[in-house]
Amino acid sequence: MNVWQLSAVLRRQWLVTLVGLLLTLGFSYHLSHLEGLYYQKVDMIFLAPEEPDTNTFQNATGSLIGTAGIISQVVGSSASGAAPVSENATLVGTGLKHAYSVRLPNDGGQWAINYTRPVLDVQAVGTSPAEVTATMTRVIAKVNHELDRRQDAFGVDKRYRITTRLNPSLAYVIHSNGSPARTLAGALLLGTGLSITAAILVDRRRRRNPVSPKEPAPTEAAVHELV
Repeated sequence: MNVWQLSAVLRRQWLVTLVGLLLTLGFSYHLSHLEGLYYQKVDMIFLAPEEPDTNTFQNATGSLIGTAGIISQVVGSSASGAAPVSENATLVGTGLKHAYSVRLPNDGGQWAINYTRPVLDVQAVGTSPAEVTATMTRVIAKVNHELDRRQDAFGVDKRYRITTRLNPSLAYVIHSNGSPARTLAGALLLGTGLSITAAILVDRRRRRNPVSPKEPAPTEAAVHELV
């Protein structure tokens, strides 16, 4: 189909094209004015006790990593799906609006798992700074609670316990709204393409199945002749 044929189709199906373009403009305007999301990230570092001999959770780095891994599994995550391949990936990139995640960073790759640091990557995302801060506070408290509960079960003295430290100690809430210009351009291109496609499909269907004109009603004279 060349440009002239396409123009003819759009003229014949002007109503379909017009409705599609109006919907495209409305949807594009809505997307370009979304407020975006708020995001917060902090590392929880697991620290060995100063006198580890009395702690059932041993001082070896491997044991600290294992402990962090257990806690991350217990606390879980509200973000379902496969774990991200890149450690630089954030919850904002997943498209979730109200979520948190707790994970042990994997320094390996997609095909190799390599946990080398006793650190939990804690992230929260929401539609307001207050929501993100509240979620992050709740998740951090839950991590510490689960760590203390397990050490309580082993009777570890409070002086010799594994503890956690936040890095950074005060995490900033970051606002992310993407690129409104790219969002608008993408929505306009997609909507225009769908409108043209809809016009072409409707035109082809009508040309294959033309609507036959209705036969005129018989006149009074014709009725008498039939009788």
